[in-house]
Amino acid sequence: MASLARTIAGGGTPADDAFLAGVLHDVGELVLATHRPEWLAEAAACAATRHVPLHEAETALFGVSHAEVGAYLVGLWGLPFRIVEAVAHHHAPTRGGRPGTLDAVAAVYAAEALVAEADGAPGALDVPYLEALGAAARLDRWRASAAQRARPTDTDSPASR
Repeated sequence: MASLARTIAGGGTPADDAFLAGVLHDVGELVLATHRPEWLAEAAACAATRHVPLHEAETALFGVSHAEVGAYLVGLWGLPFRIVEAVAHHHAPTRGGRPGTLDAVAAVYAAEALVAEADGAPGALDVPYLEALGAAARLDRWRASAAQRARPTDTDSPASR
């Protein structure tokens, strides 16, 4: 996910930011799993029953999702705001980032949506959003990259460990 976010962001600081935010984007799930496992279990069950993404179930049940929890944590760690913002808004990129810019927020959002799509999850990719960023022409290349990364290799098999 992080390497795809870096690819999507291009080069330089935005790509480095996208990679780090991609690594940390779901750290809020780890916080919930560690400190409120019953919340995470309830949200996962709700998401499965209602056929909605986990973050929507979390917000409906608790008023906050793992994205905001994770952003709070990385903010406490003193990471740059652009990383905090990407973690906070990786499910809703129009709430953060720089409008019209393919920044870390947009890159992490797109990478997560494309990886989920490659794994067979229902698509949540906002193509008009990517078109507004001028990035829609690269979408096929990013999809291929996500599919390639989602495909297990021989070294990923339990027998090879």
